[in-house]
Amino acid sequence: MNLNRLTRIAFYTLILFIPFLSQAARVDQWVDSVYASLSPRERVAQLFFPHLVIDDDANGRAAIRKYVSGEKVGGLLFGKGTTSSYASLASQAASQTDVPIMISADAEWGLAMRLKDAPHFPHNIAIGAGRNLKAVEDYGREMAREFRRLGITVDFAPVADVNSNPLNPVIGYRAFGEDPERVAELCRAFARGLEEEGVMAVAKHFPGHGDTSADSHKTIPKVERNAEQLGRNDLFPFKALINDGIGGIMVGHLNVPAIDPSGAPASLSKRIISGLLINDLGFDGLVFTDALEMKGAKSPDGINNCVAALRAGAEVLLGSLNPSADIDAVMKALANGTLSAEAIEASVRKLLANKFYLCTDLPKRFSGNSLSTENTRNVMRELSRMSVIALSNDADVLPLGRTAGVAIIPVGGTASAFTATLRGLRPVDDNSGQVIVPILSSSKEAVAKVSQLRKQYGDRLVPVFFMNPYKIQPFADAIFRLPTIVIVGDNTPELQSAAAEGLCGLYSITGRMPVTVRDIGVCGDGVDVEGLVHAGGLPDDADRIAEMKVEIDSLVDRGLETGAYPGCQVLITRDGRVIYERNAGFTDNKHKTAVNENTLYDLASVSKIAGTLAGLMAADGKGVMKLSDTLDKFLEESRGTSKGDLTIRQLATHHTGMPPYLNVSGWLSDDSFQPGGLYSRQKSDHYPLRVARNIWAVENAPDSLVSYIINGVNQSNSRVYRYSCLNYVMLAEALKSATRLPINRWLAREIYGPMKLDRIGYQPLDIFDESEIAATEYDGELRRQTVCGTVHDEMAAISGGIQGNAGLFANARSLTAIGEMFANHGNYNGQQIINRAVVNNYVRSGIGFDTSMGRRWRGHTGFTGTGMWLDPEQKIVVTILTNRVNPSRNNKAWNRLGFRSNIIKAVEKAFPVN
Repeated sequence: MNLNRLTRIAFYTLILFIPFLSQAARVDQWVDSVYASLSPRERVAQLFFPHLVIDDDANGRAAIRKYVSGEKVGGLLFGKGTTSSYASLASQAASQTDVPIMISADAEWGLAMRLKDAPHFPHNIAIGAGRNLKAVEDYGREMAREFRRLGITVDFAPVADVNSNPLNPVIGYRAFGEDPERVAELCRAFARGLEEEGVMAVAKHFPGHGDTSADSHKTIPKVERNAEQLGRNDLFPFKALINDGIGGIMVGHLNVPAIDPSGAPASLSKRIISGLLINDLGFDGLVFTDALEMKGAKSPDGINNCVAALRAGAEVLLGSLNPSADIDAVMKALANGTLSAEAIEASVRKLLANKFYLCTDLPKRFSGNSLSTENTRNVMRELSRMSVIALSNDADVLPLGRTAGVAIIPVGGTASAFTATLRGLRPVDDNSGQVIVPILSSSKEAVAKVSQLRKQYGDRLVPVFFMNPYKIQPFADAIFRLPTIVIVGDNTPELQSAAAEGLCGLYSITGRMPVTVRDIGVCGDGVDVEGLVHAGGLPDDADRIAEMKVEIDSLVDRGLETGAYPGCQVLITRDGRVIYERNAGFTDNKHKTAVNENTLYDLASVSKIAGTLAGLMAADGKGVMKLSDTLDKFLEESRGTSKGDLTIRQLATHHTGMPPYLNVSGWLSDDSFQPGGLYSRQKSDHYPLRVARNIWAVENAPDSLVSYIINGVNQSNSRVYRYSCLNYVMLAEALKSATRLPINRWLAREIYGPMKLDRIGYQPLDIFDESEIAATEYDGELRRQTVCGTVHDEMAAISGGIQGNAGLFANARSLTAIGEMFANHGNYNGQQIINRAVVNNYVRSGIGFDTSMGRRWRGHTGFTGTGMWLDPEQKIVVTILTNRVNPSRNNKAWNRLGFRSNIIKAVEKAFPVN
């Protein structure tokens, strides 16, 4: 869901509680106070973030005094240094101003990009090989922890560029790869982890630096793509991040004639910043420029580039050439009307609001001591493992047998970590078996050496590349048709150890090529290598489950204590056996009715898999609807429209180009209650559909919604993944046509009834008392009541509570039963509910399921604070039901807790994948 600005920045760290004031009021009060304390020049200076390449010495301290206490700039970007120097400089800056200073970092793959003694995480192109989004989110969280230890609250990452040009001299290994969808997923996961732990993520370099052949540090690169190509490729990750509510976006110094034919760099272009980024894409976070000291930041009309950037719509000016003179230039532009005073004030206020959330709880002193922790090492290990690619394993050489003897011949370096790890796992110095060749350089000498080894050992050669995949191209002839090739996109001790462990089967290798390399492989190439169950075994189930229970109990208690939710149900089963169950707290924030095992929760988007998707599987199994069918087969109104040729598979998997949601606020206004309108305060034959307490919808409201989506909602031409609730509205309507039953009756007949589930369904107030249902949000704008027993989702609400994207209510036991049926090939309690082959296809392929918790999981989250996931291999089902939106969705305690992801981690720890 695309969050508004104050909701999004509420992800950040909690500050001291000020009684009797709402969150928004506290922000406004603080911003008003700080803004009033600043002179006009000091307000302008807040928008400047000088780039200080300084040491922690007298000169460095003087520079900080000049800009922080003298000019009152809003933030700083330091150059290279050490963890201790950063901590010291940040402490000095914080102590010299009453207005919090934003310390920013250009740390795309962690602080090691700038600090020589910081933990070194893999380059992005290496991580781009992986599919473990949870590990990437954990990476973002770990980065945020390290940043805040040093006083850093803004990171100029993730790199959202789609690197489709192998000759790109400046992006390359900094990007996650060339697949826009994959880049978007990884950027979203990293940004989510970073921002949930109190550091703003700033995606770059808008509108995309990936298809360029020049360096914007030295000139203005030209992006030759047309608007359609830009939208399908370069802009895709930025759109996804904007939809997620990312805090900041950095605009690059790029000539993009398809958007602005004037030749102005994007960072100074009103068409690109105000037009495309803000107006067209709806970005409402902070707009940063790339460093204005770069050669590419040249204004074509000769005016000061800081003035040009602000005029174009930028809000934070990074690394200008001469900050003091540039502040003067902006003041002059304000005086002569070149710049709008109202726009500058809005930008300053927005920046101050961000400072309120990001900076006001930070201490004045920071420390770089012991930056690396056990969690750092765990995150690094998971990232390293997901980065290993088996490009080929034609002879099934991998994983190496436990008694297999191998020889190790490093090329281009010593590969000490790789060699040491492999020696500890397999007999080494045996030339009769496989010859493992770790390759650490792409020099002519290294290529010649590998060619010579190929002639000497033939197909027994197993090259293991530790480098940017683009650099492997010179080895193409030497490794041509080798049956076993391994690629790791960077070279660190952790990556070397992970590669050796993967070769020996300590985990499954699942990486894929993040980019296309001529004569080597195309993006997406690679094969899975299943791991071996290594010696020593695992702890007994009882011990592992006991540990898991302690961890989850602690999470549940913390959530209740901090107000993350009024109450919850958590149920975990394995092979149909309950291994954890807890019902805790109350049904709403008034704390009157305790949650028990029968309490019903609004599932929100979990309805997509427990309702609509389950119904689709049942229809598929009976042959009345197939994934290959098109929408116009079922919905006559879609024929001849852009929606008609969408397939059921595209709808189920969100590959339709539809927008994420439909704003229906105007559908439930005071005018809609006029005689003959959409809604009435009283139920009647004409108004039979319950929307909320004392609100009833006209009988054709659901049809009107579907008709509007088909005929009135524009979609992009792209068919790459883009999550959209509208897909499931159309899917439910198609199911109704195919089965000749509304979705609620189809599910009751085919699934819930045969499974004997009596606490799952739509419109619960038709059967249950309101006291049995957990309340959701107080809606002060549309329904003007606390929603309880009617669906929270607005589209489902105006449809009378039955819709494809939301509407289901259930308790944990009933929802878990659905998960167990999915995990057990469509069978439940010995009864085949849905065709086995159909269920296996959907579950195995992830059709309709969210896999963001990691490749082992199939599931979905719900906006109200719900989630259900299944591990089909180990037959584990995890169900989490909360009403975290009660009384409001603006719940910082929930965001800090990481409730759902941390429960999944506890389960994974208890039941690791072998």
